[in-house]
Parts: sequence; structure tokens; C-alpha cells
Amino acid sequence: MGSLTGRNNKLPPFNTKQSPVLLPRAYVIWGAATIALVTVSSDGSVRLTSAVMLAAGPGWILVGLWLVVPLLSIIRSMKLFLAGRTVNALGRLVVPFAAAATYFFGLSIGDTVRFQFDRARYDQVVSDASHGKCPPDDVNHWPVAIDSVDCKAPVTIIFAWGGFGSSWYGVVYDEADEIIKPARERSIEWKHRPIGVQLSCSGTSTSLGGHYYLAGGYDVGGVDEWG
Repeated sequence: MGSLTGRNNKLPPFNTKQSPVLLPRAYVIWGAATIALVTVSSDGSVRLTSAVMLAAGPGWILVGLWLVVPLLSIIRSMKLFLAGRTVNALGRLVVPFAAAATYFFGLSIGDTVRFQFDRARYDQVVSDASHGKCPPDDVNHWPVAIDSVDCKAPVTIIFAWGGFGSSWYGVVYDEADEIIKPARERSIEWKHRPIGVQLSCSGTSTSLGGHYYLAGGYDVGGVDEWG
């Protein structure tokens, strides 16, 4: 008994360098949450909910919590730089850069992913329209949702993803690329077509390549804004 009681039974000190730390785990959780938010950001209800949340106080609290991991990563990176561990420090900066890209371009990233995932279907619609295969009263036979289509050259198609009231957002295929111009600078022939009139209060935010554009605005319901 004496030998047992005389033995040093203290636990060894906790070694943070050899034990799992919280920050890498936080990176995984933060990254998964960010990917999920970017992926679902193309859903109209999520956009509207996010806008309402950010307009209220609690929304900024959530944004602040989301920024904790990137801020901790910056602090850790600075410490690594001072310790001469440049490579590790640069690795830690990946998270802040990803946070900045998500904060400023997150919705566009989500929309771009959504479009590219179904691009073959959009291309099929464009191909049909270019060959005059446009049923005048039925656009539901195509595998993607279409709001309006004009098969006459230049082909113009509105793929509406959602909206609220008279506002809408989605993708526009515009063979003439007039949608990228300010409304007043679009060609007279283009903007006086029925689909041009419909897009008179709409514009584009991002080019997707191949005459496709992320677009949105207000549907004027066939009222010619140009007189």
C-alpha cells in the first residue's frame, strides 16, 4: 500500500499540440454550413427569408457568428507568421478568403452552380427555339420552367426561377446580348418585341457564358414602357 500511495498518480499535462483542437473542427463545420447556404441560396424563399432576417437585428447576429471562424483564422495566421511558419500561415488564410468570396458573391455562386447543373436542359430549349420548334401556346413540354420565349432571331428566352409580386429573378438567354445594356440603350427592334417589353424593367447581374445571363427585375405585364 505504501508503494502505491507513494507513486505519483498525477495525470500528465494536457498537450494541445498533440490533442485535437477545436479550430480545425470548426473549419469543417463552418465549411459545411457555408456550402449548404450557397447551395440553397438560389431558392427564392431562402433569398426572401435572408433579406428579412438581415433587415432585422437578429440577422446581423447570425452574420457575426458566421464570421467568428474566419476572424479566429486570421488571428491564428498572424501568430504563425510571427513564428516563422509561413506555409501554415498561408494555409489558414484560405478560410478568410472563402468567407469574403461567399459574403460578396455567395448568391451568384449558388445560382451559377444551379444553372451549370441543368445547363444541358437549357441548351436543349435554345436549340429547339433556334430551329423554330416553339409551340405558341405550350412551353410546358420543355424540361425546365420557362416564362416566355421568342423564337424569332435573335432568340430570347426567359427562364424564371421565382420572385415575389411583380418582381422576378432567373436566367435570360439573349442571342443579341441586349439584356446587358441599360434599358434605354437597347436596340429599338429588340425592346419593342413583346419579350423585350416584358424585360424593359429587368436587367442582368452576371454573365453565365454562351448568351446566358442571371437576370431579374420587374415584369411589366406586357405594358410597353417605351410608348
